[in-house]
Amino acid sequence: MVYSHAVQLKGPVIFIAVLVGGMLIGILGTLMATPVVEIGRIIVSDLVAYRRTKQEANEPAVSSPSQPST
Repeated sequence: MVYSHAVQLKGPVIFIAVLVGGMLIGILGTLMATPVVEIGRIIVSDLVAYRRTKQEANEPAVSSPSQPST
């Protein structure tokens, strides 16, 4: 699993991607499987980070304490 050191994917994920790519497209699919999965991982992690920062920007920085009603 040489690719697992070059990309941030676990060995079983690469193995499954290569098998699926080979079944769908053949030799070309096995060669393209790891880069395609890595691109998908990057896109998903960027979307999650974007949504997290957008959600944090909408929250107030300091929450005011609730006033007890008298």
